[in-house]
Amino acid sequence: MNDNPLDEEMIAWKQHPFTQRFFKFMFWCRERNKEDWAQGQFEGADLDQMALKQAKTLGGVAALSGLLSLEMQDIIDGEKEANEYIRNQGRWLDGTR
Repeated sequence: MNDNPLDEEMIAWKQHPFTQRFFKFMFWCRERNKEDWAQGQFEGADLDQMALKQAKTLGGVAALSGLLSLEMQDIIDGEKEANEYIRNQGRWLDGTR
């Protein structure tokens, strides 16, 4: 048994039937995009159009993969970074927006 209540909360959330359905849906979307790419569905009138379609799809696959592998520590780290951004009035620590 884990002593961290946030880990327990994350486990319960991942075991919830709706969460499981949502993860299956994201998995299906990711796999469909990968399959479309593999079958050459992103051919366009010119190279720029093709590159844009492929970049959008591959970015979507990467985003879905990140969500599918999300762990509690990722959320905690993201919250810390977001709070730091807000404390710095919308600027990252290096001064950029």
